[in-house]
Amino acid sequence: LCRKLQEILSSCEIISREQADVMLDALHSVPTAAQTLAGDIATWLAPQRVLLLSRLGRHEEALVVLAREMRDPALALQYCSNQTEMEQVALLMVLLGIYLQPHAGQPTMLTPALELLQLHGDKLDMSQVLELLPLEAPLVQLERALRAVLCQVEQRCRNSQVLSSLHKARSVQVHAKLLEQRTKRLIVRDATVCGLCGKRIGTAAFCALPDGVLMHVACKLK
Repeated sequence: LCRKLQEILSSCEIISREQADVMLDALHSVPTAAQTLAGDIATWLAPQRVLLLSRLGRHEEALVVLAREMRDPALALQYCSNQTEMEQVALLMVLLGIYLQPHAGQPTMLTPALELLQLHGDKLDMSQVLELLPLEAPLVQLERALRAVLCQVEQRCRNSQVLSSLHKARSVQVHAKLLEQRTKRLIVRDATVCGLCGKRIGTAAFCALPDGVLMHVACKLK
């Protein structure tokens, strides 16, 4: 039943917000008898609820289901990665908050939070990250994660410096080539003809190809 429902929801490319809301409410109000048969019906139908929440743009609720109910950090990270590039960073911060600032009665999920930092910490605002980190977190674990983040940031800075140097070197080469071309002399004699039409260049505007062939500008533009 769950697999069939998942297939139906995945194959339906056009679902209105009203339809998605109705289906989501239906999944939340499954009869108690079904709960008895399936055990934990909320977890049982979690993937379907995630899909509907995603269609509604309720990404934070979808991440709560993935991280807290299904307890699947890999799927939660994949969900963030499947969004647009602009949304990814915001959702990673949301996911980090879900792990480190749980609702009353829920435990802090430090391990997946540190894994998130090790993988994507260089994309996040470290001042916001530090505000989320619990004071009771073991320093050894925090050090490992933050060290990984700092290494990623340092590597990114190095890459930027290398790219900047390459761009500068390329600019110097292009400028030198331009000066070289500008210093070349072209002699147009009475008998010099256009390399395209074969007529004399005379006093008409002309241009030179890289191989030195002269031609009328009008011929070049045709």
